[in-house]
Amino acid sequence: MFALEACYCISTDNQIMKQQLSMMTPESDWVLASADRVSSITISGDIIYAIAIDGEIKKQQLSTM
Repeated sequence: MFALEACYCISTDNQIMKQQLSMMTPESDWVLASADRVSSITISGDIIYAIAIDGEIKKQQLSTM
């Protein structure tokens, strides 16, 4: 089993952002995790999957983000 150390979201300009869970506060900033523009994401184990704006399916290891 893989334990997530960060929270991931999609920004209003369709970029994947993240925050380390151990450092998260209501005032902490989100950090850019990927330059690709996406419409949705899901995570399974150490892999994040995304649907790019052009419809292409992308995947990347979370540990490399």
